[in-house]
Amino acid sequence: MWATDGLEFDAVQLRFAHRVSEALRTVLARLRTESPDLADSVTTRLSQACEAVISGVLLSPSVSQQLLWGGDSAAGTGRFLENCLRMEAVGARENAIQNGLPIWGALGNCVVRETGELARWDPVDGRLPVDLESPDAIALGATLPTEAVGWTPLEREEQRLALETLTAAYLRVRRGGASLQALMETCARVIVMRRKPTKLFYSFSSCCSVGRIALVNPQLVSEALIAEALVHEAIHAYLYMHEPTPLWGVKPGVCDEPGTAQSPWTGRALPVCTFLHACFVWYGLFFFWGQVMCSSHSPAEEARRGIARASAGFMKGPILDQLGPERIGSVRQEVQAALAEMQQNVLAVVG
Repeated sequence: MWATDGLEFDAVQLRFAHRVSEALRTVLARLRTESPDLADSVTTRLSQACEAVISGVLLSPSVSQQLLWGGDSAAGTGRFLENCLRMEAVGARENAIQNGLPIWGALGNCVVRETGELARWDPVDGRLPVDLESPDAIALGATLPTEAVGWTPLEREEQRLALETLTAAYLRVRRGGASLQALMETCARVIVMRRKPTKLFYSFSSCCSVGRIALVNPQLVSEALIAEALVHEAIHAYLYMHEPTPLWGVKPGVCDEPGTAQSPWTGRALPVCTFLHACFVWYGLFFFWGQVMCSSHSPAEEARRGIARASAGFMKGPILDQLGPERIGSVRQEVQAALAEMQQNVLAVVG
């Protein structure tokens, strides 16, 4: 994954885009039977949009979630897609007046308000869209994760501070080399920033909304923690895109939650597929902090702490032993081999 110039990321994204396109065809076929006028409207808007707009809308986490995992109905998904395409057309003109309900962009980074005013938030470094205040349907999709209960938009000063820190963190990740640049460009589609009435910072993402990275209370933490969160969640997105099932790395035919394994990093009991994700995430963070150590853009002590955190789980004996013999058999052979290679690479550096 890390010895790549970006071609592997492009291939994974292309396969994911194909899945989304196939899901769109299925939804449109249903709409032609159930809501022909809506089907005509969506089809017309798609035909009028350029390829970049279509790709951006379809691969946005909110739209791909609706298409791949289903909204309330085909009509609901169709209306949602129609509004996202409509917003792109309105945004391109910037002088269109929209009366009634607000229309949000697919990424939650722009809106035409009830008054007709167009509000648009600049992307970080001109590349990374940020959602600061969209409704849950955009920022979270059809379901509300427990992690997001009680969140609210950041206050204005908090937004300024969080955006400054996010920009510095994003640039730090990109300076890590071609692989990290490709990871960000392919797997970080939008950053959602919100606050909760707590002093804790955390990030999360979902297999249902690939590329959406939620940062909760980012105004409270350092650039280093934001950078680590970006890499962490982007690796999850890469793995989610890699296969059409959330049970990444597990052999076909096993149950949805095949046993539990103790994380050698946190001590938490994890389902096997979650444990496998964790191994790849921590290996990616080990690579990231190693790249940081080789650059002059971060304090050496900060990078050493990051390397120590990421390598800790690989230092506690064979990583597959954490699964136990009865669970190792549920893991695909190529994933087992990858885990062994990753551990060898870590031990060769810090062992």
